[in-house]
Amino acid sequence: HTLAPSNVDARFLLAQASRLTGDVDGALNLLSGLHTEQPESVAVIYELAMVRLQKADHAGAGALLEQVLKLAPDHV
Repeated sequence: HTLAPSNVDARFLLAQASRLTGDVDGALNLLSGLHTEQPESVAVIYELAMVRLQKADHAGAGALLEQVLKLAPDHV
């Protein structure tokens, strides 16, 4: 994807769309970069957990969801 790397919102939305349309590896790539840049972003961590679930990485997803609960106990 040739997307402006500084546009965090656009990259996040592209990652969501990628996951929802079955491009799980593309979503993982985008979200991994976003997570490096924004390690405490609940939205990014949660979306990354959903990708891990789709890849059947239940332990990885569980660890990420624990992070979400620590950062935002009321996150739904």
